[in-house]
This record gives sequence, structure tokens and C-alpha cells, in this order.
Amino acid sequence: MQAPFLRLNGVAKRYLRPDAPAVEVLRRVDLDVAAGESVAIVGPSGSGKTTLLQLIGLLDLPDEGEVSFAGQDVATLAEGPRQLLRNEYIGFVFQLHHLLPQLTVLENVLVPAWATGCTAAHQERAQELLARVGLAERSEHRPAQLSGGERQRVALVRALLLRPALLLADEPTGSLDHAGAADLAELLVELNQTEKLTMITVTHSRELAACMSRSLLLQDGVLRQSA
Repeated sequence: MQAPFLRLNGVAKRYLRPDAPAVEVLRRVDLDVAAGESVAIVGPSGSGKTTLLQLIGLLDLPDEGEVSFAGQDVATLAEGPRQLLRNEYIGFVFQLHHLLPQLTVLENVLVPAWATGCTAAHQERAQELLARVGLAERSEHRPAQLSGGERQRVALVRALLLRPALLLADEPTGSLDHAGAADLAELLVELNQTEKLTMITVTHSRELAACMSRSLLLQDGVLRQSA
């Protein structure tokens, strides 16, 4: 049987506190995600959703358990190889767009390519993606000249520039109004299909969670099927 694209096996994470018991955020979390699947992770504030996303995105390491991509345990990799894997295979979208205000839309999108050298192919890919999300005419604008929904679409295009296999989105619609959130949810579904992305979204939005192929609940450090 083919290994899942992503597997978490017995993952635990705790945070130490001076002169107090450690806070156990995640307790033996198990998760299998198939290639091309879209998964929503929901749960109350403070339940560890962002921590879980950081472990999946190789931004942090579990205290126990395994995080595997295509059968390889990546949690045991040294920081250098782990960073290379993260940069090559994972794209991130956050609640706040984190665009650089002094750069144009196109320049913001191209930021991930600067580390290895921005090429004509990168610029072509950026223009193509901006056109697909309806921002072709905005490529020379600054972020301050865009609406909140437009800025978040730019952040999404930036995350897709290097063709990641996995897209991680942390409350991507949290700062948008209802119409902007609905538009972004529709765009995420479309890109999940057309870009053949595996997608994991942390969200409080029931509407966004309903757009994913399945929804999981993180509560009391345990991940289970959402009702």
C-alpha cells in the first residue's frame, strides 16, 4: 500500500514554564493526509491548531512522535536539510498577509525566488498566477492600494510561486469580511484542484471548513473527526 503523502504518528508537543508544570498542547496526534487532499482543522482558540500547523510545516519539532512526508521521517532531519525541504515543498498563508509595503504586488510575489535567484520563469509564473486570481492589473500597485481580500490573494500567489506540494493556511479568511472570505475560500478550492495541491487549513470559519474534503477537530490536544 502506498504511504500517505503526510503522516503524523503519536505527535506530542509541550511548552516548559518556569516554576510551573509544562503545558501539554498536543497529545499523541495521529493524522494521515493523501496527496491532493484538502483538510480543515477546526477547534477552540488555544487548542493548539497553529502549533500543529507549525509542526507539519517544519517550523518546529515535536517532543514525541514522527512527522513523515512520503514515508520519510522529517522531524529527525537537521535544521539545514529541514529548511531546504520546507522551502521547496511547503507554501504558507497566514491570517495577516505579511506583504512588504515598499514593494509592488509583483515584487512581493517574487520574494520566495530571491534566495535562489529570480528568473524569467519565476516572473512568468508570478504574472500567470496574478492573472488567475484577478490581479493582473494590480501588479505594479503597492499593498496599501489594495483591499484586504486583494492583499490576501497576493499572499496566496506568493505561497504558490515555487509550486509547493503542500499548502498550509492559518486562518486565511480571519481578517476578511464575509464576501472576501467567500471569494478566498472559492479560490482555495479551485487552486487545490488545478495546482494539484495538498492543502491543510486551520480555521474558525465553518464556511471555509465545509469547502475542504474533510474536517477534523482539535480539542484538548487530541485530533478527531469533526461532527
